[in-house]
Amino acid sequence: MPRMFLIMLVTLLATPAGPAAANTLLVAEVHAGDLVEFEGGFTVHLSGILVPGRTTQIGWKALG
Repeated sequence: MPRMFLIMLVTLLATPAGPAAANTLLVAEVHAGDLVEFEGGFTVHLSGILVPGRTTQIGWKALG
């Protein structure tokens, strides 16, 4: 039994991963600091970050 497990583990580790480009998207536009649109119309809202709004003084400094 342990021998079969070792063979399966070595086979799994020796299998190459898929190409990295398969999970790549190009950014088409950034609508706000936390709202990003990718090519093809896929839009993502990033969570867990704090982005100042455009109406705040620091928000305008970041834009300029």
